[in-house]
Order: sequence, then structure tokens, then C-alpha cells
Amino acid sequence: MAQVERLAKHIASDEVCDPSQITHIFSSDLQRAKVTAEGICAALAPNPSKPSLKPTLAATLRERDFGSMEGVRSTNDYEPSHLETRLDEGAIKIWKDSESDVSMKSRVTTFFNEHLRSMLDLDSEDYADDQVVIVVAHGIILRVLWNFLLGLFLPENIVFDIHDYSTRPGDTFRPSWSNTGFLDLLITPSDLKAEGLPQFTLRGWQIKVQVSNYTTHLDGLRRTKGGIGSAAHDKKQKQIKDFFR
Repeated sequence: MAQVERLAKHIASDEVCDPSQITHIFSSDLQRAKVTAEGICAALAPNPSKPSLKPTLAATLRERDFGSMEGVRSTNDYEPSHLETRLDEGAIKIWKDSESDVSMKSRVTTFFNEHLRSMLDLDSEDYADDQVVIVVAHGIILRVLWNFLLGLFLPENIVFDIHDYSTRPGDTFRPSWSNTGFLDLLITPSDLKAEGLPQFTLRGWQIKVQVSNYTTHLDGLRRTKGGIGSAAHDKKQKQIKDFFR
């Protein structure tokens, strides 16, 4: 919750963008993402120049379903035959009945078509050249969304303007997300265009990565130790006055 508060205040300031240009906040409907998105909206609420924002919850942004591994603390006690290696995820081992990569790509495709596609259509009522969109979700599904977005742009229109990444031939940018860390993307019209948009490829647009896993807003923040101090954020906690009612 302290991380959410730091992130929300940072976004509500003008350090990231003009808060008045934030038009949409999309979020996974799972609790961690939902609470984060609500915190951002609450920090933006005092802005008198625009209506109050509420997060648009999307089940399509949920984290990968890990099947029978959901809720399991460790896989150390399970037979290796229950696991398989997913090479496209960096050679990680994962439960065999976990959600497939194809399923996750289908979900992010649906999310894009339902919520983002019209914003990048110059002829759409949803298009505006100065709007800011926030997507709050989880590490694996965000990586899938990132890979999907890359497939919509011409390679020449994919630009990296970050210090911790080299654009040498053959390099692959694999973004990661710490808790409340964010990836900042700027999508603008490009001089490199092509006639038509077959299969809705964004041939007239450029995507620029400006920040990757930004966590400066967490500088100096120490991990809390729980207890009564966290009661406001933990429904399992009780304050001492509750025992005297």
C-alpha cells in the first residue's frame, strides 16, 4: 500500500506526464492490480480540470492462470514430470496445466481490440493526439501485451530511448516489472508510413520506449513489518479497541 501511495503521488505530479491528459486507466480485476489502479485514481481526484477517473477493470488483463499450481507455495516437493520448460518465457519451468501462451495472447488481443484499437484509429471518435493511457496488470501478462504491441509496428518505427538498453543488432528487449515499477511508452505518428493498414498493423505510427521498470518513486521506502500499523490495509488485522466492544 505504501508503494501504491508513492506511485499514485508520482503520477499525479507532472514528473511523468500532464495529469490532466490521463484519459483512461485500465486494470486487471485481480486485487493487487485493482487496488493499485484505484490508488492512482484517488490521487488524480483533486484535479479540477477533468472528471474523476475510475479504473476500467478487464479480466483479459489477469495474470497467467497457473492451473493446479495456483496457491502452491513451492514446487520443490513435486515430481519433475508435472513441469515443462517454456523456452519463450526465458527457459522457465512451469506447471503443465498452466494457461498456454496462445491463450494469453488471445486475451491481450481481445483487450487491445476492445479498449486501445480505436484510440489509434485517426478516424475514430476515441482518437486524441495528447491522451495518456495507464494499464495496470501483472508481469507475465504485461510481457505478452508488450510482445503483441511490437508486432503491430514496423521494425523501423520501434525506438528505444532508455539508458539501460543497447540497440545493437540481435539484441532483444525483454521488459520486467518490479512492484509498482512502470514502462513508459510514447506512441506518435511516424514519417515512415505505408498505404493501408492490413490486419491493423500500425504502419503510420512510431512507438518509443522512454522508461523501463521505473521505480525511483520508491527511493528510501522501507518494508513495513505489519502489525497494527497495517490494519487499515489488511482485513485480517484487528485494532485493540475491537476486543473491547
